[in-house]
Amino acid sequence: MKCLTEKQKTGPLRRKHAITIVELIIALALAAIAAVGIYSVFITQQKESLSQRTYNDLQNNLRFAMDYMKGELLLAGFDAVEDPVAPILDAQTNSIAFEYYNENLDLTKRILTNHGGSATGLNPGDYTNHIKVTYSLSTAGTVRDLIRKEEVWHPATSTYVDAVPAG
Repeated sequence: MKCLTEKQKTGPLRRKHAITIVELIIALALAAIAAVGIYSVFITQQKESLSQRTYNDLQNNLRFAMDYMKGELLLAGFDAVEDPVAPILDAQTNSIAFEYYNENLDLTKRILTNHGGSATGLNPGDYTNHIKVTYSLSTAGTVRDLIRKEEVWHPATSTYVDAVPAG
């Protein structure tokens, strides 16, 4: 068995003592700085994720609106009543109006739905499935809205009327 000298008994590896308050404060300060750094990275990442999700939703809504508008523009002039040669009735900087025949338009359902189940004074037989669609861009501050207005052909007056709003 080997004997330890006094120097080996009291060396840095053999010394037994508690952590001082200064060492504890320094360790807590370093841990707090690390925690704040990790928390700030987490919050920044969470904000970026929300921003990206909002941007993706905006792109999806815009894509849907453009596909819907494209489908209607492809039908522009189909069996038109006002001007079959020039189906685009009006085109401005922030709006476009065109007409087409929509064979899937259920006027009875729209009238009953949009007038509380009562079609008093509104007879679906008075209208045809010819519709005029107007898209316009409305700007309020930094928000832009794409507005779609639909009117149906009323043969008795030979005009488009907004008596049956889109449902």
